Amino acid sequence: MSFTFEFTKAHLKEMIGNNPYLDNWHHALSEILPEYEINTKERVAAFIAQCARESGGFKFLKENLNYKAASLRKVFPKYFPDDATAAEYANKQEKIANYRDWETIDGDPHKRWMMWCVS
Repeated sequence: MSFTFEFTKAHLKEMIGNNPYLDNWHHALSEILPEYEINTKERVAAFIAQCARESGGFKFLKENLNYKAASLRKVFPKYFPDDATAAEYANKQEKIANYRDWETIDGDPHKRWMMWCVS
């Protein structure tokens, strides 16, 4: 597979600015995106925009999950509905990253994960 347009470093630079690893990102994205049918201008733009937003322009590769209890309740009220639950997870990045609300969705683990992703 390949792109339906010419995906250049200049295009990527417009989207992620002066990232010090621009060459590396361009190479990696050029290799992997078409394999997942992220190969049109619209799909590439949407994917890179979302990833760049979440990663500070592809500069932060590890998500900061260091939430205080109050922030967990505010940002994820569905999953942290009370102070006790939020306090149990507060400032515990790995525990937050591995959180699953196993009791509220039926027995299909894939469905649970999908619900987590889209909510």
